[in-house]
Amino acid sequence: MDESRLPGLLAATEVVGDRWSLPVVAALADGSRRFSDVREVLPGLAPNVLSRRLDDLERAGVVTSTPYQTRPLRKAYELTARGVELLPAARLLSAWGSGDDDLFGTALDPDGWFGPGGDDADDPGDGLVQA
Repeated sequence: MDESRLPGLLAATEVVGDRWSLPVVAALADGSRRFSDVREVLPGLAPNVLSRRLDDLERAGVVTSTPYQTRPLRKAYELTARGVELLPAARLLSAWGSGDDDLFGTALDPDGWFGPGGDDADDPGDGLVQA
């Protein structure tokens, strides 16, 4: 691994390196959701942990919240542009975790740092920028 990539990898794991952050990001992929909606999508996630993850992701600029009720305070959550940038990585990790040998119709290059499509992440045909 090119050592110049290590700081970025460490910074990413600081934001989404725990057990539930990427699943929360994935749960918000289709748009704004209320807290209870996110809980329905992630039934194994305790409410206090979800609340912490949403707060952490909001502080990191990955999620934004909008109050829809003031008493009691209730919010809807959605991904920021920075959060949307995480979706291709979440899809790739999901496919890898499920043992999918054919990630997005392209064989994963074990020698390539960026997986399908090599290091040209701006190429719309590489499978990593699909929404």
